Amino acid sequence: DNNLPSYSTETSILPDIIPPDTSHTAMTMSLTAGSPSSFIAAIKSLIDRIFPPDNGYAQSKNNAKKTKSIKDKKIERELEVAERLGLESTSKGWTKKQNTDSLKIYTDHALYTDSDSEIIITVENPSNRPENVDLTTYFPSDSKVNIDYIHVLDSGSWSEISQAERKDSKNSWNNNKKYDKIPKGHVSATPLTGHNIPANSVIQFRMTYNTRMHDIFTEEFYVEVFGDKGGYGSLDPEISQTEGWWRDNFTDETGVDSSYNITVVSEMVNLTASSSYGNISSNSISPTASFAWDTFYANDSVSAAQGTNITYKILNASDNSTLCSITEDQADTGYNISTCASSASSIRLFANLTTTDTSYTPELYDWNVSWSKEIYISGCSVLDQEGMTYVMTSDITNSGASLCINISANDVTLDCQGHKIDGNDITADEGIQVYRTSSTDAGVTIKNCVVTDWTLYGIYLYNVNHTNITGVNSSSNLGGRAFNIIDSSLGTFTNITAISNSIGFYVEDSFSNSFTDITSNSNSKGFYISDSSFNNVTNATLNYNTYGIHIIYSSDNNIIADSIITGNTDAGLYLDQSTVDPEYNKIYNNFFNNSGTNENVLIDTGIANPNYFNTTKQSGTRIYTAGTDIGGNFWTNSTGNGYSDTCADSNGDGFCDTAYNLSYGSSVAYDHHPLTYDTASPTIDFVSPSPDDNEYINKDYTYINVTTNDTSNTTAFIDWNNSLVGWWRFNQETGENNTFFRDWSTYGNNGTCSGSNCSIYTTGKFGQALDFDGADDYVNCGNDSSLDITSAITIEAWVKSDSPKLIGLPDDATQDHLGGSEYFILDKFTASANGTINTIRVHHNAPVKVKVAIYDDDGGEPGTLLNAVNTNQSVSSGWSNINFPSTQVTSGTVYWLAYASEADYHFWQQNTGGIQKFKSIVFSSFTFPSSAGTGFTPCDDISHIAGYNDKKLIISKGQDAYALEMSLDGSTLKGYINNSEITASVSAPLEWHHYALTYNGSNQKLYLYGNQTNSTSLTGNINTNANNLTIGKYFNGIIDEVRIYNRALTAEEINASYNAGLYRLEANLTDLEEGAYTYTAYAQDEMGNLNNTETRTLTVDTIPPYSINTCQSLTIENGIYELVGNVSSDATCFTIEADNITLDCAGYTINYSQSSVGYAINNSGGSDNITIKNCNVVQGSTSQDAYAIYGYEMENSTIDNNIITTYGSYSHAVCLNSSSILNNITNNTIMAYGSWGYGIYLVSSDSNTIADNNITNPGDGAHTLYAVSSSYLNVS
Repeated sequence: DNNLPSYSTETSILPDIIPPDTSHTAMTMSLTAGSPSSFIAAIKSLIDRIFPPDNGYAQSKNNAKKTKSIKDKKIERELEVAERLGLESTSKGWTKKQNTDSLKIYTDHALYTDSDSEIIITVENPSNRPENVDLTTYFPSDSKVNIDYIHVLDSGSWSEISQAERKDSKNSWNNNKKYDKIPKGHVSATPLTGHNIPANSVIQFRMTYNTRMHDIFTEEFYVEVFGDKGGYGSLDPEISQTEGWWRDNFTDETGVDSSYNITVVSEMVNLTASSSYGNISSNSISPTASFAWDTFYANDSVSAAQGTNITYKILNASDNSTLCSITEDQADTGYNISTCASSASSIRLFANLTTTDTSYTPELYDWNVSWSKEIYISGCSVLDQEGMTYVMTSDITNSGASLCINISANDVTLDCQGHKIDGNDITADEGIQVYRTSSTDAGVTIKNCVVTDWTLYGIYLYNVNHTNITGVNSSSNLGGRAFNIIDSSLGTFTNITAISNSIGFYVEDSFSNSFTDITSNSNSKGFYISDSSFNNVTNATLNYNTYGIHIIYSSDNNIIADSIITGNTDAGLYLDQSTVDPEYNKIYNNFFNNSGTNENVLIDTGIANPNYFNTTKQSGTRIYTAGTDIGGNFWTNSTGNGYSDTCADSNGDGFCDTAYNLSYGSSVAYDHHPLTYDTASPTIDFVSPSPDDNEYINKDYTYINVTTNDTSNTTAFIDWNNSLVGWWRFNQETGENNTFFRDWSTYGNNGTCSGSNCSIYTTGKFGQALDFDGADDYVNCGNDSSLDITSAITIEAWVKSDSPKLIGLPDDATQDHLGGSEYFILDKFTASANGTINTIRVHHNAPVKVKVAIYDDDGGEPGTLLNAVNTNQSVSSGWSNINFPSTQVTSGTVYWLAYASEADYHFWQQNTGGIQKFKSIVFSSFTFPSSAGTGFTPCDDISHIAGYNDKKLIISKGQDAYALEMSLDGSTLKGYINNSEITASVSAPLEWHHYALTYNGSNQKLYLYGNQTNSTSLTGNINTNANNLTIGKYFNGIIDEVRIYNRALTAEEINASYNAGLYRLEANLTDLEEGAYTYTAYAQDEMGNLNNTETRTLTVDTIPPYSINTCQSLTIENGIYELVGNVSSDATCFTIEADNITLDCAGYTINYSQSSVGYAINNSGGSDNITIKNCNVVQGSTSQDAYAIYGYEMENSTIDNNIITTYGSYSHAVCLNSSSILNNITNNTIMAYGSWGYGIYLVSSDSNTIADNNITNPGDGAHTLYAVSSSYLNVS
């Protein structure tokens, strides 16, 4: 606004804007001369009122066409406004007419930044218009151009960002770089003013923001540009988005620029001479604080098809020596210069261009380089740069340094990336130290480190608060402490391991630290807390120490929870009174199993105030045993007769009935809610409308409803008609052992151990389960004909994957010899002759990089490393040779081979019958078949595969029949029917999951957690094969509750199998054929307690006559129902709901109204042509007003040869009511014993025949035949 001329008669412009219409008189405005801001505001207000804006107004014509949200009508308004404001349309967009005043024109492009940041604006005046300029400004005559403000619309009002000092003293447009601070949420730039440019020139504006982009919005945003001799345009700035170049841990608190952008179009466009070379370099780039170089990127229009080529270099700014050479393709996608430029603190960017086509003009639009706050280290170092991340690039081994890593600066992150910091166990005192002379909020993070062999401390923290240590293993510091934490508070320690140290965790005078997911085993003391309070230790494993946890002196209000504390030789927990009492500590939901001198807990006498060994009973995950509530701890020992093992639990809630007294001397300590085993089986019953046992139904469907109840989660299911063909619970009971696994179905498809090792029992989802190593152990369930399922199937299991891992590989093998490669295979072989191994031949189905190592055998496990190829070896697809250091082998001797590959391509091929192994590891001293090449022979059959395979088989009969599998990393569940694959994504595969696969002849479905996640169409019978059914082949993890059915379970049944406490067990069974069916319901709780209902029989009879043996509604028109057994009902037994029905009781008894008023046979719906015969009808109580046979508006029906006995007062043997006509009541024997009882009772029912009936009425006031308003009766 300050660059606008003053207006002395501003109101004179109003008639050109507002049509002379009286309706606008109310818009008259008072404008003050010399007030350009008020003038612009007034213009905008008037235009808004005349032509309501649609996201901007008076836009350039070109920009309006780009904005899809602006309608045709809006464009017409713009044309009208533009004309009135003195704009004309040209090929370059909207321009000001000659000698007219300037005006702001708005575009609708905006940038949002998520922090205060800097902006770089570069202005150029190239002789040719670049291709990548979205919007340009054209000036028809010599003109002075002002770039004024960048404005943004903020919260409905325009906010103007103040100018910074103008620094463009030269009249040049090349590489003018200006900086200005951008407040959060806005965009601004320093203005450039007063530049002279020739006529008919095009200027380009480009803005590159060095802040992380948050988002690009479509909202009003404008750059004000105009010429004093005419010419005007609006701009859509090109934005260089750099978010992808930022590291997650980058901060800008010290003012370090994350990228530096230099635009060089004006120089490069001159490199057009044939066969000429052109070079260009940037100014020196020097970040303002500690950093690590990251990525170089360039954007150019060079085309090899046009005979041009460009190469880039990163030069050392100090001597212009070449650091990195980069091709055009590499620069286009971004080239990492962190390694090649690591030695330089300042660099230059350099480009060399050649061209052979004079008609083609190559251009370099822009280039940039980014850096981050990372410093790479490979040896012992002092970390003294505040705010930096130090990244280890290699192991530090056998260091003799007294102190290896000294973190002296605050807000430092040390990321070891899994590398070792290893001392020599002699002169090496401390691995990592963070030491301050006074209490300091250091904010240090240490992660992904392996710290070993230091004589004093693996990691030492002193006077440092808010420390974060995660993913660190500090072990084998035999003379020292893995973690020495003194006067350091408010820290977070997660995923920490401390094994074989003097003390695992030493915490002194430190408060409010959090220790989660820690392991401290085989130390003198696992966890030592001295004069420290309010610390939390959760999810800890403290095993095989002298003391699992030792709390001493004034250590109060600490929490020890959700932890495993076992095998400690003196005590699992020691509360040491010493000179000051440890008090008010809370120890709950832990598993104690220690059999040392003092067993689980040692408490000194004389502790004045209590320590608590339980919390209140509350919902939570128990550390041990099933149950949904937590309280105290589980107390056991090696002989299994600890307090939790032997206490009484009368109500079966999983808590001991009485408290566990841990007091000693005057020290008081009780566990008031000790955990125990849940020994109570869940309840399970059939409920209505489930068919009764031995019931007959006259329809081809039925509904079964089951109720269950238990204190823990239950799994429940229905074995309908022995459709459960396999059920493996893996609970090590009723004859089960390490090699025999019972099938609990009726088919006896028992499993046996296969492989050189057998799976082991472990805690399962429901009771126990089997833990598979992913190598050579699996359960073989045979190939009985019951497993050749053809029409429909359900496969389900509970599964908990383990991370893929090596079995039996020495701890140091992956890091010392195999370099930490991602995929491993470990094989055992026996040499068949004396010889020398100098070549290993492998087979892959794709090119890959590998490493190999050979060990001797040590009692069935890998022993000493003999030799290794420890550098990546590139092998092609098919057979390849790996040169191996000469290694002598002896005939008959067992050796182990460790094999690492960067991708999962090794050793396996896919056959229709399943997965089979290549004999793919071969040695040069023997003869090999022709398929592998001359001079090689395979080792013996590989007997130990302990790493990745290309899949994990949960349950399999082969993909060509049926299988349930998991992907290598556990992220994908796969089901197969007839080789047709169906998949579902799995989150958190290392947790328990319920998986199910069903097929019903038309669809296969996958279920996770009881919910259907995928479905695909598939038809046809399931294939059969000769394969054995296997469980857990190549699977590393735990499998429990495997079931296979020869029917497709309904969604409701899958739900209940997942969680019967959350979902009711119910089944709607349809398309039933004639015949008898059996069914039994089962429920099992988390402790493995099992219960089941009785086995019921149901007969389906859908062909007349229909056999029935239960009270029910008779609904089939023209149906003939035959009673095949006595029936009874509390109230009503049969209800007739259709015409032309015959009920023949064949002499069986209908016992009705046993506890309340009801009917034996009720035809209150007015059905006609009904026959009721040969029934023995007995009222089961003395309830009054009950009816044996009742008809309402019933016509042409027969009640014949029945014996009817009633006992209730006012009860009726036969009652016809309301126009029941032309019926026959004959040959019946009726005894109405109740007072005022009725033998035959007719109301308003004419023309009925009553003949040959024997009616007895001994009760007071009883009636043999009672007719009211009923005429034309034939009684004899």
